[in-house]
Amino acid sequence: MQPFDLDRAVLRRDLSRIIGNGSLEILQFAGSPRKTRRDDHTLKWQDYETRFRPKLDACVLIVSDFGISRAPGLARGASPYTWSRLAKRLTRCGHRVVGFVPYPPARWPEYLGRAINLVQWDRTTTVGRISGARNRNRGT
Repeated sequence: MQPFDLDRAVLRRDLSRIIGNGSLEILQFAGSPRKTRRDDHTLKWQDYETRFRPKLDACVLIVSDFGISRAPGLARGASPYTWSRLAKRLTRCGHRVVGFVPYPPARWPEYLGRAINLVQWDRTTTVGRISGARNRNRGT
């Protein structure tokens, strides 16, 4: 996701402005939800589900390539399957899970798209597409 660092910074700024810092928690992942830390420059990485459970009924937005870009044989980051399992657990706990992914739907594994409300994150991404994905598993 390094090629998208500037885009992520703009997204972070816009979300903070729209949602407000009090309702927004930004976490960093190092390849996997097992290596997570708050965005406060701490050096300690911890397991997301153990340490950083989202507030009840939170919409969890994940900006990631979800392991889709990983070349065969590289075990650096989490696989799409690992992300889908996390999303299913979050959904069972009552959370909505939305994913911004920088690849077109043709590259998304089907099981990942069933587990996470994916939005292709590119120049054509609109608030309407994001809102639709956010509300998809709310029934609205």
